[in-house]
Amino acid sequence: MNKNFLGNCFMTELKTYKTCKKCFVTYSGDTHVCESAADGTRRKRGLVMWCLGGIFAVILVASILSPSPPKGASIRQDHMGAKAYCDQFVRKKLRAPRTAKFAAYRDSSVEFVSGGRYKVVSYVDSQNGFGAFIRSAYFCEIEDGQGVWYLHDLIIYDN
Repeated sequence: MNKNFLGNCFMTELKTYKTCKKCFVTYSGDTHVCESAADGTRRKRGLVMWCLGGIFAVILVASILSPSPPKGASIRQDHMGAKAYCDQFVRKKLRAPRTAKFAAYRDSSVEFVSGGRYKVVSYVDSQNGFGAFIRSAYFCEIEDGQGVWYLHDLIIYDN
């Protein structure tokens, strides 16, 4: 025991003893090297748990941040709706809208972007000003605003 002189009285510093839960050795102070953990298995297990926790955290963050279609609706129905409305917007821009024959859904590319927005890439066959049928590819970005579709971008490429 250490004795320190403080004024007119002596103070005694008490040592505390702890018992290791792994090897049941009694020790004093803050540190103890456990003989059963000397082989490194405890350290390896801790590293594996940290790695698994990190992988889980990355997957969790990725699933939260990745865009997903609106809940409660079929993904295919939303994609088909985006394609159909893009076809209507394209039809308004054609010289002979009654002659338009649009590509089938399976021949088009429809991609969900985020926040109800979709990108559609497809084509349409229609008559030009001279009466000849031409195929025009188009790119359309459209947004579903609770049943009302808004056009953000439309590019028609004449071949």
